[in-house]
Amino acid sequence: MIIQKQEKVSSKDITVVNAYTNTHYQTHNAVIQPLDTLLYDTSKFVATFMHTKDIIITSIFLSKSIQEKDIAESLEIKVYEELDLDPLCEYVIAFIEKEEKEPSNKEREFQVFIAQKEYIEIIYASIEKDTKYIDLILPAPLLYSTLYKRDILDNKDVDCFIYFSREDTSVTLYENGLFLYAKSITYSLEQMYDKYCELVDQKIEKEAFYTRLKKEGLHPLGSQDDKILIHIFTEVFKMVHDIFTYVKRAFSIDKIDNIYLGSSEGKIIDLQEYSQGYLGIKTMHLHTIEDDLIPRHLPYLMQLCAYDYMEDETRLANLTIYQRPLSFSHRAGGQWLIAFLSVLILGLVYPLWHMIDTSVNHAAAFKLNKQNKALQIEASHYKQRIDTKQKEILLLDKKIAKNKIIYQNKSNVLTTIYHKKVNYQLKSTMLYALTAALSKFDIKTDKLSSKKNIILISLLSPSDENIAQLMKYISGYYKEKIKKVDIGLIEKDKRGYYKGLLKVELK
Repeated sequence: MIIQKQEKVSSKDITVVNAYTNTHYQTHNAVIQPLDTLLYDTSKFVATFMHTKDIIITSIFLSKSIQEKDIAESLEIKVYEELDLDPLCEYVIAFIEKEEKEPSNKEREFQVFIAQKEYIEIIYASIEKDTKYIDLILPAPLLYSTLYKRDILDNKDVDCFIYFSREDTSVTLYENGLFLYAKSITYSLEQMYDKYCELVDQKIEKEAFYTRLKKEGLHPLGSQDDKILIHIFTEVFKMVHDIFTYVKRAFSIDKIDNIYLGSSEGKIIDLQEYSQGYLGIKTMHLHTIEDDLIPRHLPYLMQLCAYDYMEDETRLANLTIYQRPLSFSHRAGGQWLIAFLSVLILGLVYPLWHMIDTSVNHAAAFKLNKQNKALQIEASHYKQRIDTKQKEILLLDKKIAKNKIIYQNKSNVLTTIYHKKVNYQLKSTMLYALTAALSKFDIKTDKLSSKKNIILISLLSPSDENIAQLMKYISGYYKEKIKKVDIGLIEKDKRGYYKGLLKVELK
């Protein structure tokens, strides 16, 4: 089965576990320390590795026409076909894509890592029991990739890593900083111990053997032991030489540039010199590179790889089947509860909105009623003041009307007095002027009277033309003194005289 991508995890706290030795380490802010007990803690990133001997590694080519979503399924089908895997066994498959050397190639190459699910359950069951999940189970050959990512090793060479542990001895090759090939060889440290006991025909303590190997290396104090260890390591490096021969032929490699040795027990004395002398290739111990910047234990490399994996999951293969519990929103129960709450909230939206709207309206109405009462009191106060002012205005209007009458009467009296003093003219003067005008135009009168400013003269004239000339004369000559001149209907009597009533209104 292909492992599905799990939720992306980012944590500075890493728990590194060696499932083979049951040792644990805790990393916080890049500082690693031994850990006594494993605990369930979702804030920690749990990482471990799987030895080369427990996995199958192969290269699979797929057409570039295959869509990205179908890559995993296509790889799984092709792995079963090409490796003739037992269909009754369940396998865990992880992969990484190799960089293209020739962009024109029509196929993509994948490095595929395969492990039996049963083996994974046996090796890591105790860890999963304590931590409840394992974020990363990394194939051991990929541990060295972090050295190139951090520019600790030059990525222009072909490097070989030979690592001795009690459970497995592996040979891993990298070309230009990229994983190329890995193989587990027969002699793990435990197998060396068994072979050593067999050759010396003596059962010694296992820990004593490891201590002697670490302190005395390939040349222990006894000459017989010296030959036996040399014999064992000669067998080891014969296998390494055979691997080099295969890799050069299979991958068209001219030479191996560097060999890096490592051991779970620490530096093995004289092993570096023996390797370089036997294989003729420059050899170094891992823990001597860059002034001890490279740790000599796999857990340190595991820590760095865990950071790399959290940064970019596509760089490393992950064989874990113990994925951490999904976040609440991704669990079936969580999704059901979220859906239920969503429906419930949607169902309550309108009633809640109506209730809130009603409450707001009630609050607004209460506030407005309170303001209305205050305004009513204020309006009543102003209404009373207006009524008072209106009554005062009515009284003042009456006083004004009364005073206006008094003023008008006094004004009329004064006007009359003024006219009498300034504009008054004696009627006798005007009567004299009018009679003179009558004589001038040969007009007689048989009656003359006056009332206030109006003078009435009854005219007798032998000619109506004389009367017309009189009217014209009076209107023009006395216009400053006369307000209006009018004459009634002119009639001719039996004697032949024209009669008319002249009306003169003085100013």
